[in-house]
Formats: sequence, structure tokens, C-alpha cells
Amino acid sequence: MNLLPHVFSAVVAQSGRIGLLILVWMALRPVLRGRVPQQILFAGWIVLALGLLIPISLPVAWSPFNFVRPTSDLAGEAISVPPQSITTAVVPHAPAALVTPTPAMPRATARFWTRQKIIAIIWLTGIGGLLGVRLLVGMQFYGRLRRSPAQASPQIDAMVTECAKMLRITRSISVRMTDAAGGPALGGLIRPVVFIPNHLPEVLTTDELRLVILHELGHWRRGDTLVNFLSQAALVLHWFNPLVWIAVGMTRADCELACDEFVMRHLATARTHEYGATLLKVLAMGRGSTPALAVLGILENKKLLKRRIQMIADYRVTTVRRAFAGWALLALLAVAVVTREMRAQPATPPAPSTPPAAPTPAVASVPATAPAPAASDNGYYVDSKSRFQHGQELAKKGKYAEALAEYLWCYDEGMIRESAMGGVRNSFLVSSIAKLGKDYPPALQALRDRLANAKARLRDHPADYSATSDFGALNHALGDDAATLAYYDQLPVDNPARRNLGFHVFPLLLEAKRYSDAVTAYPYERFLAIFSIDQTQMKKRPQTMAKHMLNSGAQELEALAGAGKFDDARDLIKRLLEVDQSDTTQNLLRTHLERAGHPELLGEPKATSTP
Repeated sequence: MNLLPHVFSAVVAQSGRIGLLILVWMALRPVLRGRVPQQILFAGWIVLALGLLIPISLPVAWSPFNFVRPTSDLAGEAISVPPQSITTAVVPHAPAALVTPTPAMPRATARFWTRQKIIAIIWLTGIGGLLGVRLLVGMQFYGRLRRSPAQASPQIDAMVTECAKMLRITRSISVRMTDAAGGPALGGLIRPVVFIPNHLPEVLTTDELRLVILHELGHWRRGDTLVNFLSQAALVLHWFNPLVWIAVGMTRADCELACDEFVMRHLATARTHEYGATLLKVLAMGRGSTPALAVLGILENKKLLKRRIQMIADYRVTTVRRAFAGWALLALLAVAVVTREMRAQPATPPAPSTPPAAPTPAVASVPATAPAPAASDNGYYVDSKSRFQHGQELAKKGKYAEALAEYLWCYDEGMIRESAMGGVRNSFLVSSIAKLGKDYPPALQALRDRLANAKARLRDHPADYSATSDFGALNHALGDDAATLAYYDQLPVDNPARRNLGFHVFPLLLEAKRYSDAVTAYPYERFLAIFSIDQTQMKKRPQTMAKHMLNSGAQELEALAGAGKFDDARDLIKRLLEVDQSDTTQNLLRTHLERAGHPELLGEPKATSTP
């Protein structure tokens, strides 16, 4: 069920792209008619139908969709503003106060009935409804066939055999004399059946009857029944797109015109007028339509008859020049169908010449009343903060595409330029994008794209601290911390990326009680450096910073105790109790020490609280 919205998103995106090509092909039809073979116009609909049924396209720079990018808020395939490229230098930011191992980053709780899922279910319901209607119509048609008496006609059988030989058809052709089809028609995907009205041999001459049969067998020789099946399948899959309904109608019309052209190529020039007269004669005695979509009749549409007669009257043998022009145009259409626009991806920033010597502190939270630091030269801090808040407001209003555009600008451009926003970028921002992804799948895809970019940067520049931070934070936001730990475990001990990833894998190692590895990943000396920096923030935000320092310190204490570094553990206990000596703090430390198996390091719990 969770995959359904993504499937629907891909279908709608392809429907939008092919819909544009349908409009182009519709506009070209009157211009090309008479200038290229009718078969080319019909073949164009075949290419478009295949494009609708196979939603796979290659992103290339020369695709025409790079100039016209279809968007779809309904399915969430594209957004109105593409992600901006990262063009600035790497700004290292610390794994300090904001992104802590204890509270981690909040992840949205998945909702079962999201808007995307409801729309996708409506789409599936529409498919089921259309299939049911077509099945019912087909059953009614074949019911009439069973009820109609089967009549043998050796004369008709001989004509069918003669025409099949003329068209080089080797498969056995069945003949059914019945009025159920409303006129001469052809049915069957695997076993072809020609339907001939009972009264037709009585009102047509032998030559005229042979032309009718030749037309129906022409449908089989050209594979029109298969094309009709494909176009109907595309219509069922894309029933929500009105352009597909129009295209299917034009496909059946051009199918008849192409079949007429095919028949006339096998007739002498003098007999083309006789063929047109036969169509008029059949129209005068038949209903002119077929009751089943799986059946192709000689008179599919009475309104089309005038155009067919005009084409027959103006028919001329296809020249090499006309054929070449037509096939070249068809090749261009096929190229457009199998390609799509290139999506902008964040550029890989240059790697720093040396690893950052010391991490830069980050703020612990973003309180509404907190004073904003001075803006950078370009005002990115103020602008990225306001745009992040604006994106959150848009998300609350259900304007998901616009919200994602704001978030991605902040991630790719705004916050990366301001070191003070580094912690916000890889915590609150990516968490907001992940939360948006519950209702708007392209948000999750945007995170995955940036995760792939971060992994590539890590591979090429292991000392790139920014890539390390992005990699760990994005995996966490996507709920795949295990991928970060697996990547960490496979890195050599001397790889710079392993050291930089230590902070991100620390809580995972702690959870797995891999205490020795946890202390190696996040050494006590490194913790003390961050701890000292956090102490300088105490005057500005005493309660917030104290809570953060105690939570992160309790985790470090568990790692030290579990790894047998008791002296360091006692030193840390002393430092943490200097921050706060309340029972709450002592219970927190005792819980972590008990988990590590060394509660005795804290001593016996006190009977009274210490204010």
C-alpha cells in the first residue's frame, strides 16, 4: 500500500509528459495529412500508447522536456522550483548542542491515510471501474454471438482464403455470419475472426464483398487488433487524463484511414473508386459502429467516412521522399517519448584542504524569542531563517510543492552559507523535509538525492566534514541510521571519514552496547571540548543548555563505564553534578550506569533531593 502513491506519482508524471506530445501530434495531423503516409500518423499513436504503458524515460540534456517541464501537484512528481546547486565552499559545523545523541532529530509519525494515498486509491478504483465496464460490454457482445445462429457460407470462406493469400496471411481465419457486430468487423487477438452480416452477400456483388473482406483482413495483417488492445490499456491506466481519451479516439480513426491506404496499395488504381463506393454502400445498410471495443469494424465512425472517401479519391502511391520524411518525424517522436528532463542536483562542493581543527558550536534550539545573530554579507542567515519558517507555514496549508521549494533552497543555498545555521540545516530542516515527505513523496526523493550526493562526496573526499555531517543527518531523517553504522564499520581505521562519522554512529554503538567502539568513535577528549564550549552558552540559555549537556553527558558516561574507563567516568560524573545535582540528574546518570553494568560509580542514591 505504501508503494501505491509512488507508482501513481510515476504514472501521472509520464501522463503529463506524453500528454504534451499528444497535443503536438494532434496539431501536426492536419498539417501532415497528405504529405506523409497515413500509416505514419497511425504509427505515432502507437508510439504514444507505448510511452503511456511503459513509464520509463531517460533523463538527457537534449530532451525537449528540458524546455517545457511538466509539473504535477496532484502526484507530486515535480515541483515548481527545482533544487538549487551548492556553489559555495564547505562550512564545517559542529555536532554539538543542536544535534545531540539523546533527543536526536524528531521524525514524523507516518499516517496511513495520506492525501497521496487516497488519490492513488481513487485512481485504482477508476481502473477497476473501467475494466468492469469493458468486461460487461464484451460479455454482452459475445452473448449475442452465442445466441445468433451459426450459418455456413462456402462462398465467403473461399473469398476469405483468397484474400488471406493475397495479403500473405498464413494463420487460419475464422468466418462468422452474424448481425451482432453491426456490420463487417474483425475480432480476436490470437485467433482472428471475421464477422459478416447475414444479409451482406445478398446486397453486395462478389467484387464488393471481396473488398470488404480485404479491408478486415488488412486489419489483421497490420496488427491493428493488438494496437487497439494497447491503446485501450493505456486509456484504462490513464483514465484521469482527458488527452488520452481524445488520443484513443483518434487512434481508431487513423487506424481505419491507414487500413484503407493499406488495402489500396494492393488494388489496381482503377479499383480505388470502387472501394470508396463500397464503403458508401455498406454504410447505407449497416449501423456503422461496433458494440465491442475489442472488435474493429469497417465503419467505426460515420463522421469519419467523408475524410476516408476524400483520401481514397486523392490516393497516390507513396514516394520515397514522403516515406522518409514520415519515418524521420516518427523517429523524433519516439526519441521524445523515451527521454525526459534533467533534474538539477546539488553540485559537489570542493573538499577542504585540511580537516577542521575544532568544531564550531551550534545553537541548542531555535526559540521564537531568541535574538538572531548578525547577518552575513549577503544576509543569508536572516533570509534562510525566514524562508524556512515560510516553508513550514506553506506545509501547514497543504501547499507541499511550494514548501519543498523553500526547504530545498534553505538546504542547498541559504543555510550552507552561514555556519550558525549548520546545526539547524541538518536537524530541524531535514526533519521538516522528512515530515513533509509523509504527505508529499517528492520530499523524500529530494532527501534521497542529496544523500546520494553526500555519499559521493564522502567517497571522493573522505576528509570533507560537511559531507560526513550531511550523510549522517540525511540517513537519520530517512530512518536509516543502520546505513550510517554499516558505512562506518566498513571504513579503515585511518580513514578521515570514520573519525568524522563518529558522532553520528555514537548513539547507535551505545544502543548496541558496543562501548569500546563508542568511546573510540566519540573520545572523551572530544566530548570535553564540546562540553567546554557548551558551558559558555549557559548564561544565554541556562535551562536549555543544562538539559542538553546532561543528556549528552549521561550517554558519554555510559560509554566510558561500559568500556572500563572508570577514571574518566568519575571525572565526568563530577563535571555533570556541577551543572545540576538534583535527583532527576542523578537518576538519569544511574540509569545509564546500570545499563553499562556499573551503577556503583555513582554511589548510593540520596534520600532527599538537592535543590
